[in-house]
Amino acid sequence: KFDVVIMDVELGKGAKNRYAGLSLLSDVRGNWATIVVSGMPEDNLRGLSVALHAYDFIGKPVDELDVINKIERALEWLRADPNKGLVSDQALPAGLEFDSVRKNKLLWQGKPVQLSITQLNLVLCLIEHPGQVVDQAQLIKNLKSGGSSKAVATQMSGARAAFRDVDPTFNKIDNEPGRGYFWKTT
Repeated sequence: KFDVVIMDVELGKGAKNRYAGLSLLSDVRGNWATIVVSGMPEDNLRGLSVALHAYDFIGKPVDELDVINKIERALEWLRADPNKGLVSDQALPAGLEFDSVRKNKLLWQGKPVQLSITQLNLVLCLIEHPGQVVDQAQLIKNLKSGGSSKAVATQMSGARAAFRDVDPTFNKIDNEPGRGYFWKTT
């Protein structure tokens, strides 16, 4: 049993090994917190990794501090009670529910949303008090690495895209320029 697995997408030379890491990732399917690493130019590797239940994704070249932070967060996540500090199902906004099969994952209109753990943390901040703006400083604290307004914007954009993959009309995550983001209630 492993606590954290760090896996490259490309596991050798030749066509058969080009995506071998993703094949292996589908085999371990969330048994461990798996961080996928890749320098391949394909744009969809991050989303595909998360869809295959990777804990997180790191693009190459790798920043050492980013790797350390993601490993620390993965270990914290593994030790955490899946319900501790999370919004109860009764308080979730309409259309949103926790996935009873996968730890700390969300369903939108009954379909799984492929959020990274960072995106999930930001969405949880927003749904804690739907309709109220969560300021940038609070959202940056929830990033735990690479904290900046630009990083928040990038993660929120990714979260919106993940919800739109499930529902092309999704529009619940909004921002108030200069202040922060909020979960729309109407």
